[in-house]
Amino acid sequence: MRARVMRFSVFGVLLLATVAANAATIGTFLDPSDGNTPVFTQSGNLLTGGWTEAGLTLVMPFTGHTYQNATFQLVNPVTVIAPNNLPSLLGPGDISFRDPNAVEVLHISFTSATLDLITFGGTQFLARDGVVISGPGIPPESQLRNQSFSFALVNQAGEPPNLTWTAAFTCSATKTPEPATLTMLGCGLIGLLRRR
Repeated sequence: MRARVMRFSVFGVLLLATVAANAATIGTFLDPSDGNTPVFTQSGNLLTGGWTEAGLTLVMPFTGHTYQNATFQLVNPVTVIAPNNLPSLLGPGDISFRDPNAVEVLHISFTSATLDLITFGGTQFLARDGVVISGPGIPPESQLRNQSFSFALVNQAGEPPNLTWTAAFTCSATKTPEPATLTMLGCGLIGLLRRR
């Protein structure tokens, strides 16, 4: 009995290691602003944002690409629910990232998000549920889990509910193991059980 428990424990550790090894940063950028040029603006119950100037370097570790002077835009203003409160729930939205030739290289859609004060002077615009990340070289939604994004908002100016921020960004996901990987793990488990 103890050997069987040990085999299942070893299999569980191998499976968790395989899944954990597939967690990856899809895209990220450092704050492109000089601290004076806003990246996001909240006007009452609407959040808008984007960067169309030079200086944003979008790094895509997942695909191995780096885009100098990339741009991004909240496709439409996002509704801020209870704009005088933090955290505030945000409605659905889309974020489009483009290379210098205006070709979309990353797209994020979300069903809801939050605008959350996390430290003195720092706010976070983030979503973990209902996030779909897509773009060239990124697997289809069916192969990704735990998709999320976060903008770290700093250099806040104004008074609620009319605020501006600069921002840094990251998005990530966990890649679902390939069927071949799952088959190999299954065969290994069967082999362990048969050796009993």
